[in-house]
Amino acid sequence: MAMNDKRRHPRIEEQSRVSVTVIYAPAAAALEGQTFHCLTRDLSVEGLRFCVHSPVPVGTRLWLAVDFDEISEHFQHLGEVKWVQERHEGVLVAKMIGVRLLETEGGPEAAARWKRLLLQKNLLA
Repeated sequence: MAMNDKRRHPRIEEQSRVSVTVIYAPAAAALEGQTFHCLTRDLSVEGLRFCVHSPVPVGTRLWLAVDFDEISEHFQHLGEVKWVQERHEGVLVAKMIGVRLLETEGGPEAAARWKRLLLQKNLLA
Protein backbone atom coordinates (compact mmCIF):
# COMPACT_ATOMS: atom_id res chain seq x y z
CA MET A 1 0.00 0.00 0.00
CA ALA A 2 1.40 3.40 -0.96
CA MET A 3 2.35 5.79 1.83
CA ASN A 4 -0.24 8.37 0.72
CA ASP A 5 -2.96 5.74 0.32
CA LYS A 6 -5.54 6.23 3.08
CA ARG A 7 -7.25 2.86 2.54
CA ARG A 8 -7.23 0.39 5.41
CA HIS A 9 -8.09 -2.52 3.10
CA PRO A 10 -6.65 -3.45 -0.31
CA ARG A 11 -8.59 -2.98 -3.54
CA ILE A 12 -9.35 -6.16 -5.44
CA GLU A 13 -9.74 -5.92 -9.19
CA GLU A 14 -13.10 -7.55 -9.80
CA GLN A 15 -15.76 -7.30 -12.46
CA SER A 16 -18.96 -8.17 -10.63
CA ARG A 17 -22.44 -7.13 -11.63
CA VAL A 18 -23.86 -4.26 -9.60
CA SER A 19 -27.28 -2.62 -9.75
CA VAL A 20 -27.05 0.96 -8.56
CA THR A 21 -30.18 2.83 -7.49
CA VAL A 22 -29.94 6.52 -6.63
CA ILE A 23 -31.84 7.09 -3.40
CA TYR A 24 -30.74 10.63 -2.47
CA ALA A 25 -29.03 13.15 -4.74
CA PRO A 26 -29.15 16.67 -3.26
CA ALA A 27 -27.13 18.08 -6.19
CA ALA A 28 -29.13 16.20 -8.86
CA ALA A 29 -32.66 15.43 -7.61
CA ALA A 30 -33.75 14.25 -11.10
CA LEU A 31 -31.50 11.19 -10.62
CA GLU A 32 -33.39 9.98 -7.55
CA GLY A 33 -35.07 6.65 -8.23
CA GLN A 34 -32.98 5.90 -11.34
CA THR A 35 -31.20 2.54 -11.57
CA PHE A 36 -27.98 1.83 -13.47
CA HIS A 37 -26.57 -1.63 -14.23
CA CYS A 38 -22.79 -1.70 -14.18
CA LEU A 39 -19.73 -3.84 -13.62
CA THR A 40 -17.43 -3.09 -10.74
CA ARG A 41 -13.83 -2.19 -11.57
CA ASP A 42 -12.58 -2.98 -8.10
CA LEU A 43 -13.86 -3.71 -4.61
CA SER A 44 -12.65 -3.35 -1.06
CA VAL A 45 -14.12 -4.08 2.33
CA GLU A 46 -15.20 -0.44 2.64
CA GLY A 47 -16.02 0.55 -0.94
CA LEU A 48 -16.16 -0.08 -4.65
CA ARG A 49 -15.51 1.60 -7.97
CA PHE A 50 -17.50 1.47 -11.23
CA CYS A 51 -18.33 3.51 -14.35
CA VAL A 52 -21.64 5.10 -15.33
CA HIS A 53 -22.50 7.29 -18.32
CA SER A 54 -24.66 9.77 -16.39
CA PRO A 55 -23.22 12.33 -13.98
CA VAL A 56 -23.71 11.24 -10.37
CA PRO A 57 -22.42 13.95 -8.01
CA VAL A 58 -20.29 13.52 -4.90
CA GLY A 59 -22.52 13.11 -1.84
CA THR A 60 -25.18 11.07 -3.68
CA ARG A 61 -26.54 8.13 -1.66
CA LEU A 62 -26.88 4.85 -3.55
CA TRP A 63 -28.41 1.44 -2.99
CA LEU A 64 -25.97 -1.13 -4.41
CA ALA A 65 -26.81 -4.76 -5.19
CA VAL A 66 -23.57 -6.66 -5.90
CA ASP A 67 -23.67 -10.16 -7.40
CA PHE A 68 -20.83 -12.68 -7.39
CA ASP A 69 -22.13 -15.12 -9.99
CA GLU A 70 -19.29 -17.63 -9.67
CA ILE A 71 -20.21 -18.36 -6.05
CA SER A 72 -23.93 -17.44 -6.11
CA GLU A 73 -23.42 -14.74 -3.49
CA HIS A 74 -25.40 -11.49 -3.37
CA PHE A 75 -24.88 -8.41 -1.17
CA GLN A 76 -26.81 -5.17 -0.78
CA HIS A 77 -25.22 -2.01 0.55
CA LEU A 78 -26.01 1.62 1.21
CA GLY A 79 -23.17 3.76 -0.13
CA GLU A 80 -22.15 7.34 -0.73
CA VAL A 81 -20.31 8.73 -3.76
CA LYS A 82 -16.94 10.04 -2.51
CA TRP A 83 -15.32 10.99 -5.83
CA VAL A 84 -16.02 11.13 -9.57
CA GLN A 85 -13.52 11.15 -12.47
CA GLU A 86 -14.27 11.47 -16.18
CA ARG A 87 -12.87 8.76 -18.46
CA HIS A 88 -12.95 8.65 -22.22
CA GLU A 89 -13.97 5.23 -23.52
CA GLY A 90 -13.93 5.49 -27.29
CA VAL A 91 -16.47 8.15 -28.27
CA LEU A 92 -18.23 7.95 -24.88
CA VAL A 93 -17.34 9.87 -21.76
CA ALA A 94 -17.85 7.68 -18.71
CA LYS A 95 -17.81 8.73 -15.09
CA MET A 96 -15.65 6.58 -12.82
CA ILE A 97 -17.25 6.68 -9.38
CA GLY A 98 -15.74 5.79 -6.01
CA VAL A 99 -18.31 4.76 -3.40
CA ARG A 100 -17.80 4.33 0.33
CA LEU A 101 -20.01 1.65 1.85
CA LEU A 102 -22.05 2.93 4.80
CA GLU A 103 -24.16 -0.11 5.64
CA THR A 104 -24.67 -3.71 4.54
CA GLU A 105 -28.18 -5.12 4.46
CA GLY A 106 -28.32 -8.05 6.86
CA GLY A 107 -26.33 -6.25 9.53
CA PRO A 108 -23.02 -7.32 11.07
CA GLU A 109 -23.34 -10.95 9.93
CA ALA A 110 -23.68 -9.95 6.23
CA ALA A 111 -20.92 -7.34 6.61
CA ALA A 112 -18.63 -10.03 8.06
CA ARG A 113 -19.43 -12.35 5.10
CA TRP A 114 -18.58 -9.49 2.68
CA LYS A 115 -15.26 -8.89 4.44
CA ARG A 116 -14.36 -12.62 4.51
CA LEU A 117 -15.18 -13.00 0.82
CA LEU A 118 -13.03 -10.03 -0.19
CA LEU A 119 -10.15 -11.12 2.01
CA GLN A 120 -10.29 -14.59 0.42
CA LYS A 121 -10.35 -13.07 -3.07
CA ASN A 122 -7.32 -10.94 -2.14
CA LEU A 123 -5.39 -13.99 -0.97
CA LEU A 124 -6.15 -15.81 -4.23
CA ALA A 125 -5.13 -12.87 -6.45
